[in-house]
Amino acid sequence: MSENIKPELNEAPVNEDSGPQASAAADNASETITIRVRDQTGEETSFKVKKTTKMEKVFSTYAHRKGVQSNQLRFLLDGERVER
Repeated sequence: MSENIKPELNEAPVNEDSGPQASAAADNASETITIRVRDQTGEETSFKVKKTTKMEKVFSTYAHRKGVQSNQLRFLLDGERVER
């Protein structure tokens, strides 16, 4: 004799993409951070970007706002140069 077993109403079917790890990864990807760029005169420019945004995009956007080419700028973090 075989019985049909139905899931309880409060249980959702689980597939590989919808576990707690997948939703945490999706939340982290959509999280934004604020990056502040300070020039040598002390003026700050802020960028709100996703954690997955490449720094090259931030560099080129900053250069565009300042009206210079991005290869004319150097970006430092704690005194160390940040490569593109």
